[in-house]
Amino acid sequence: MRKFLATLLSIFISVWLFAQKDKYKFAQTYIGAQADWIGGSSEYEFVAGRFLIGGTHFWQKADFYISIPLFTSGVSGDEQHYSEGVITGFRYLPFGLSRKGPRPYVGVQWLTPELRMGEGPLFETSRFGIETGLNIAFGKLYTLELSFHQVFNNEIDYAISRESRKQLDAPEFGLTIGLKKYFDMTSNLSSDEAQAHIKRRYDGFAEAGKLSTWSVAIGLSANVAVSDVPVLEQYEFIPDRPPLALHPDLALGFYLHKIDAGVRAAWRPIHLSDQAYGLDYSIRQHRLALEGFKFLIDYKGFVPFVGFSVGNDFIGAAVSDGELPEIKETYSAFSYGVTFGWDIRPTDTEAWVLRTNLRYLIQTGTNAESANASGNNLEINFIQMVIYPERWN
Repeated sequence: MRKFLATLLSIFISVWLFAQKDKYKFAQTYIGAQADWIGGSSEYEFVAGRFLIGGTHFWQKADFYISIPLFTSGVSGDEQHYSEGVITGFRYLPFGLSRKGPRPYVGVQWLTPELRMGEGPLFETSRFGIETGLNIAFGKLYTLELSFHQVFNNEIDYAISRESRKQLDAPEFGLTIGLKKYFDMTSNLSSDEAQAHIKRRYDGFAEAGKLSTWSVAIGLSANVAVSDVPVLEQYEFIPDRPPLALHPDLALGFYLHKIDAGVRAAWRPIHLSDQAYGLDYSIRQHRLALEGFKFLIDYKGFVPFVGFSVGNDFIGAAVSDGELPEIKETYSAFSYGVTFGWDIRPTDTEAWVLRTNLRYLIQTGTNAESANASGNNLEINFIQMVIYPERWN
């Protein structure tokens, strides 16, 4: 692990020292699609389709992305569902992108594989993997990519009934072909004419008091349970933590230009559920929070921040087990934690920016008895669009 962290640090330092200096070409956003073949040590093989959203940073040397599964289908047709889940990844592109020929990359992945056999539970866990591949750019910045990845620690202790378990091997390898379309709204801002326009906007916003302004944000987050849920601990045949869930991330905020900080009220509606061998549970949460955060530095438009989150989570939990009486409860829980991430902010006059949010939250103070579904959670919001309505014109 130390060697891996040292290697990763050296990559970032080399990018920091030797990258170009034009801040307006610092980052590009992209969307894309990919097709996967998944197999390996497992006796099962699968094909999958995925949606990609991400961005290149540090002048096309670093690529951060999230890959969302659209479908996964078994090649053998057996009654088994498997998916590598939502994948969050980082790639290092030592030579950037080029239209002149293929360019290599290497990367690391955080996967959330899920497996269900027959009427069994949806087993989901976190795994780490590595990938390598080649890409080539063409047209008005598209890339075609071919990659190989390997997932580590692929053994699963799966409940094949309420009373018995079996050791299974999940797929270990994957081959991927992908297509991406890049968008760069700021590469032309380094011209003299654009700089003059930016200065006019800045002076105008300063005069009108719009350097500090309101914001509206919308994005898609993934919730990862990082502690056991009390109501599930009594059932040995179903995981104690709910599967990963995607949910909208909405916020109304205010940016304070003078101190380069912000506050926001955030709302995230989340639904966690699973069923296995006659047991069915559903946990619905509305997370409301007040958050404050301070931007730390501005390196060529890459602006990291760190802050806090306090709020209240309104939870409705229901558990149904065959003919037994349904367990159902509605309550609230105090939550607190830290939030961190970064903005891609080329200038101080942007009408909208792209933001990455990560939150570590602890739910506590609940008065629930029979259906306590509180716990600790990690929220990953890879790309959120933050709009400043007063600057739009």
